[in-house]
Amino acid sequence: MTVREAWADLENNPIDCPTPSPLFVKYWKESKQGGSLGKYNSDKRLHLDRPSMTLRVRGAYGGTFHPTEPRPITTNERKRLSTFPDSFLFRSCDEARIRIGNSVPPKLMEAIARHIRKEILKTPGKPSVISTFAGGGGSSLGYHQAGFKELLAVEWDDDAVRTLKDNFPGLQVYHGDIKDLSVEECLNLAGIKPGDLDVFDGSPPCQGFSTTGKRKLDDPRNSLFGEFVRLLEGLKPKVFVMENVKGMIKGAMKQIFLQIMASLRGAGYHVEAQVMNAKHYGVPQSRERVIFIGLRKDLIK
Repeated sequence: MTVREAWADLENNPIDCPTPSPLFVKYWKESKQGGSLGKYNSDKRLHLDRPSMTLRVRGAYGGTFHPTEPRPITTNERKRLSTFPDSFLFRSCDEARIRIGNSVPPKLMEAIARHIRKEILKTPGKPSVISTFAGGGGSSLGYHQAGFKELLAVEWDDDAVRTLKDNFPGLQVYHGDIKDLSVEECLNLAGIKPGDLDVFDGSPPCQGFSTTGKRKLDDPRNSLFGEFVRLLEGLKPKVFVMENVKGMIKGAMKQIFLQIMASLRGAGYHVEAQVMNAKHYGVPQSRERVIFIGLRKDLIK
């Protein structure tokens, strides 16, 4: 799907982002659709007849500018490019930029969840899911759209929790550091016993792996997948899904990728990992992510 198609029937579209500086307007006028805004600038101008490039948090106004108007894209335009519904609530342009820039596109997660439900769980009812590192709800929305029942979302960021509560009023949210969440408390909050949960989901922070960052092997954010594994071992779900950036399988970072695979398999799961591009799943945005799916070994026939 192209940018033009995504925005085709967009009617309510207030200009809610800051006015760019004269210098950025100059860069925009000198650039072409789909091109960078200046030789040494990573900010880009969208192309109407292509999918969007990956929507980011960094850069001026998220690094993404309108194809035909010298301005950043609006919140509603940004939502369309990542398949958040028009009704999804963000309280500001900045909040939308951060939450969407860090989120799994809902349509991508919906496709993954539907596959798990049909081909792996094969359950007629509503499968259960717990989401960790839930952010602003991209994964949660995808699971809801695929017919899952979300028992618990785990998130520490105040603004992200506010976004979750605005959009999922009945959802139980653990608002705190995942390091402080014990297996026992997680089970109690979700009202389940070990082995009951259908899907355990998580997108550990990826800034330490991202090719747009410094890519340090010792970045403390790279170790948060260990907290995911700790809860995985205690909850013993039938299936888990873990998402991260493509940068984790490049260069020196591949060492960490191999460690992650070994840890997940050591937790008692058959694990597969694949690079998936959201643009192939109904998302008008080229966004590549590594998706890990694990099936508990005792369920393999």
